[in-house]
Amino acid sequence: MPLFVKEPFQEKGRVDDHPVQTIDILPTIADVLGVTPLWDGLDGRSVFAPGPPATEGRLVMREGELRFPASGRQKYEVLREKLRLFGVRRGEALDPFRIGPSGTGALVGRPVAAVSVGAPSEQEASLERSEAYQSIRLDQDPFPALLKGRLDGEDAGPTTIGIALNGRLAAFTRTYDGGSFYAMLPPRLFREGSNELEVYVVEETAGGTVLHPAG
Repeated sequence: MPLFVKEPFQEKGRVDDHPVQTIDILPTIADVLGVTPLWDGLDGRSVFAPGPPATEGRLVMREGELRFPASGRQKYEVLREKLRLFGVRRGEALDPFRIGPSGTGALVGRPVAAVSVGAPSEQEASLERSEAYQSIRLDQDPFPALLKGRLDGEDAGPTTIGIALNGRLAAFTRTYDGGSFYAMLPPRLFREGSNELEVYVVEETAGGTVLHPAG
């Protein structure tokens, strides 16, 4: 997450890769204004202060203080783990709409007819503001790409579900908190006017992904 600092009358910018924290913002403002903070023991330091940058980051919580190296190298390990979990393979284009549980995101954009469809599920789905999808304008703002709903039935979950939009798989997600779910639908799969939404309960078998239509 970058921090942008614009000094008064500044005309040219530069990039500084030294790590900063939110607690450094107030000391930076005081430094630029040339004022002394009204209290002692201020956390953080000005980003313009001379001397070596902090080598350790701190996150202060009610339960205590979390300390971690400020170099940021761990972020690459976290990134590799996220890519492994969400099924994006090395060399593939990173399309955020194709991120889904257990590699299901690779199915986004395919016709439902191209995937195995099994028996109807005993679980039922309800969608929030489903009427909004019956009169879509492709240039409307805000655009209803965020779909929210709930899956009710015998399974306690979390359950992997797939959302189809106008006959094509648009998103995969998991239920949480007893059956609630949400998903971002690719705007490219919408059409003017009425749009058809379908919810599927996903089953992973030895033969591949099977979709079970939810009631």
